[in-house]
Amino acid sequence: VRRTAGEQRFQTAAQLAGGLIEPGAAARHFTAIADACIRALAPAAQAELKRQHGAVEGGLAVIGLGALGAGEMSATSDIDIMFVYDAPPGAVSDGARPLPASDYYTRLVRRIVTALSAATEEGALYDVDMQLRPSGRAGPAAVGFSSFQRYYDQDAWTWEAMSLVRARLICGPSGLGEQVDAEIERILRRARPPAAVARDVLDMRARLVEAKPGAGPWDVKSISGGLTDIAFICQYLALTTAHRRGRPPLKTSAALAKFAEEGELPQDLAVKLQKAQNVFESVLQLGRMATGGVFSPETAGEALRARMAQVCGVQSLSDAEKVLTKLQTDVAHIFSAALEPAGEPNVVSLDEG
Repeated sequence: VRRTAGEQRFQTAAQLAGGLIEPGAAARHFTAIADACIRALAPAAQAELKRQHGAVEGGLAVIGLGALGAGEMSATSDIDIMFVYDAPPGAVSDGARPLPASDYYTRLVRRIVTALSAATEEGALYDVDMQLRPSGRAGPAAVGFSSFQRYYDQDAWTWEAMSLVRARLICGPSGLGEQVDAEIERILRRARPPAAVARDVLDMRARLVEAKPGAGPWDVKSISGGLTDIAFICQYLALTTAHRRGRPPLKTSAALAKFAEEGELPQDLAVKLQKAQNVFESVLQLGRMATGGVFSPETAGEALRARMAQVCGVQSLSDAEKVLTKLQTDVAHIFSAALEPAGEPNVVSLDEG
């Protein structure tokens, strides 16, 4: 798996660098590679556990979150995942060394995470982030379906519901997968006071800025007015309109189009956000492909500098920085207007000024 994934990621990165594929296509390719790795390694881990402890009734669903869930991965993205299992009460595996279902699925998750993240002589595969699971680092590695339901009904914070906006089933038994999908839909469709959601989203954004402030216009993910702000606008709109409109598309640009079509976001603002999303995603994809991190004009070669200016729609890097700064200013302004705590059900329709 590591060898094949490495070859495929290199091929995608080379095509992106040479302009043979667009950054949006690269994001889909990088996501498809991650999906394939998970779908290959999860059954392999389960087969090994079955050899040692037998089989147990039930099943395990692997849910992608963040960039993995939305299909927006880059060359260096980690994978945000959550594991939900379902088993009959009192279920125990049938092997020579039997395990209760909760222990069985916890061990299975650990094997899957190790299979995805351990460094081998073939290299590394992915960093696995499970902080978005119920209760975060303090929660169990594998959460039972009933516990999953109860947690989001009683204990989840707004930011945890925000993470479900881009949740996507990667693999698992079809019956359990359908149950999990339906439960996520139900959670997102819950009516929420817009002002309270806005306060929570603003608080989470402030925490992220404090933990990782943007490092200039090329840091298009973390900078004020960057990709995170656009994602938070979509998540805010999803949580405050899903009880009327249903769950939006996973991909950010498609979600913006849906919000505009349904009148939840003015068309002119949606166009600005979509333009910014496309440019920022292109810069992010190229920067991570070439350097593994944030693009640095001072250390980049001429070919990369020219390619970066091209995706910003200009001829020079100085003009590209002006484009990025203007887009980030526009997004930051829209973000502030959209998240202004107010009692109105559709605060984004307020005059942009």
